[in-house]
Amino acid sequence: VFKYMYDPPKRFEGKIPFEVKYYGSIIGYVRIKCYIVSPDNKVYQVYDSRFIAMNLTKMDTPATYDARDIFLKLQLGFSPYDDLGEKIFSKKGNYTLILKIVVQPVSSNPGRIDINIGVKYFRIYGLLYGWLGTDNLGCDLFSNLIYGTRVSLIVGVLASIISVSVGLIVGIVSGYKGGIVDQILMYFTDTLLFTPILPLIIAISVFIGKSLFLEIALIALFSWMGFARNTRAYVLSIRDSMYVEAAKAIGSSDTYIIFRHILPQLTPIIYITLVMRVPGAILLEATLSFLNLGDPSVPSWGRMLYSARYAGAFFRFMWWWIIPPGIAITILALSFVLIGHALDEILNPKLRVRRQ
Repeated sequence: VFKYMYDPPKRFEGKIPFEVKYYGSIIGYVRIKCYIVSPDNKVYQVYDSRFIAMNLTKMDTPATYDARDIFLKLQLGFSPYDDLGEKIFSKKGNYTLILKIVVQPVSSNPGRIDINIGVKYFRIYGLLYGWLGTDNLGCDLFSNLIYGTRVSLIVGVLASIISVSVGLIVGIVSGYKGGIVDQILMYFTDTLLFTPILPLIIAISVFIGKSLFLEIALIALFSWMGFARNTRAYVLSIRDSMYVEAAKAIGSSDTYIIFRHILPQLTPIIYITLVMRVPGAILLEATLSFLNLGDPSVPSWGRMLYSARYAGAFFRFMWWWIIPPGIAITILALSFVLIGHALDEILNPKLRVRRQ
């Protein structure tokens, strides 16, 4: 018995798992029925398994019923176009769910019947929902979309900071030291640079596990190589400058030269690369989540698209589930690209003069 004190719903559904086992030589039939009794004592039969012969089969199919079922509507005497939820739950008050098991033996042979009833559930879908509706589990998609913005920004910004930091260190050391150090670092960098990133990240994710911070670490680990080579090229052009040679002549240490003369020259490219690395990290995170390789406990835009694909939203064109996360990914990535171009124009006077 439950109390329903709301407006008539559009849809309801229920499920009762059960299992019937037969022992001995008993002969007969078993029948499972489900009823809903309204406050005005109207009885609606929402499920009927029909008679199942004993000893011929084992009953283990759950009793399921859905208000959208056309045959159920016709069975209860309604039109296929009627909303069954509005018809049955038209009144406010106490409703009763009844499970009826009919055992009809046709012989006196000895035997035993075991009937196991599982955890049943009955769900009435509400009439209120967010701007983008809900998914197949009833979760609000707009809330997932808003929370996914936070996840994408965290992944993009942190992965960009880590990758730029690693690339900056490798590029400066390689370009400034030269010789065997430069050869070893550039060999390692080129090896990773020409390695397929996505298959490698997928393989590592499968073996290690799924975690948001692991995802950030993997994205950063395989996205610093290009910046390292660019940094090395800049350092090579600065290393032989007259002021660097003068600093060496007066006995300045390598650390002083790097932080006082080389690193300030790299500031514009560092800022621009920090911004331009974010869109790639966002897209890669969305790809991993879409392939079900991201953290399943974190609602992200890629996870929304994966859930939509898993629930068949693409085939049924449930646009409110598919299009918003795709647009959000595009807008956020494009925003960082435009910011990067603006920073490039601000921090690069030659480019600004050329455009004028």
